[in-house]
Amino acid sequence: MATQVEGILTPSEQLDMLQQQLDKLLEEAAEFRREAEAQTARANDWRRKYAESSRKTKDPHDLQIAAEADAAANVALARVTEIEKSIKQVRERIASTQEDVGKYNAGLAEAASKGLTGEAAKVAAAAHVQEAQSRANTMKIVAIAVAVAALVIFIVWVVPKIKSLKKA
Repeated sequence: MATQVEGILTPSEQLDMLQQQLDKLLEEAAEFRREAEAQTARANDWRRKYAESSRKTKDPHDLQIAAEADAAANVALARVTEIEKSIKQVRERIASTQEDVGKYNAGLAEAASKGLTGEAAKVAAAAHVQEAQSRANTMKIVAIAVAVAALVIFIVWVVPKIKSLKKA
């Protein structure tokens, strides 16, 4: 397993931590789903008890208990929805970190080809990952700038032409 470089986790270690976080979130979601199912079953039991009671023994409190159980089930399901959003985010981070692991390994290979070993190789690999991320961010910024420029050109040049054609 890779070791920490200057107190920073390597991509492999980050991936392990993210996987543990994902496992914990999946377990939490399953627990809240079970809670929701149990509360729904409890609510159904109270409604059934009320429905099967004779007129003389019907207790409106049974329906209130059923409503409270339904509310508890809804709270549990809302919590599941929140956790599922977190699960999605963690999965996205895992995918990104998996790419970083590849970049880190490529950086280690490059460092080894330059004769670097040990901590020096790990530092070089970490720098390789940061450079790759920086290049990717720069490319995103350039793409956004090009899109904005195209929009401005469209607004400044094409829209007036369309308006002049409509007048003619």
